[in-house]
This record gives sequence, C-alpha cells and structure tokens, in this order.
Amino acid sequence: MQARGARLVRLTGEFDLAGVDGFERKLQGEPGRQEDTLVLDLSGLTFIDSSGPRAVVMVDHRVRAEGKRCLIVRGPERVERVLELTGVSERLELVDGFPS
Repeated sequence: MQARGARLVRLTGEFDLAGVDGFERKLQGEPGRQEDTLVLDLSGLTFIDSSGPRAVVMVDHRVRAEGKRCLIVRGPERVERVLELTGVSERLELVDGFPS
C-alpha cells in the first residue's frame, strides 16, 4: 500500500525462517519505487523468531543506504520483546502507529 510518499508493508501472522525469503523478495527488485519512506507494520504479527529481526534490519540498512527512511510500527508485546532481546530495537526507528 502507498500513501503520501510512503510505502506501507503490513506483516501478519508468524514471521519466522519460513517467511523471510518471501518477505525479502517482496521488498527487493521493485524498480520504479519512488517513495521516500518504507513503513513496516509489525502490529499484525502473532510470532517472530530470530530470523525476523535480522530480515527487518537488513531491509532497514538497504533502505537507508538508498537515502530513504525506514519506519517500523511496533508489534504486540511478544514481538517487541524479541526485538529488545536481540538488541534490534535500538537500531530501528520504531513508531507506535502508521504516521499520517
């Protein structure tokens, strides 16, 4: 979904090793994307394992290397806990909701 110069990607269900390849493929190689901000919405996740935070960090690095902004909408408490335990939450720009 796109809105005002931002691309919103909502993650739902479980985000584990089985879903990482599809996530990375979806966010790579989309020529012509002109949005200056990528918003990853984790609020719909029910589970995340250690491969999920790694994938999010990799996308964040790629987006920032392109000179763009990457916002991460906080997920449920169990998702937040994994981000905190892995130290990933300190590296990301976390927000409470999709910015208007």
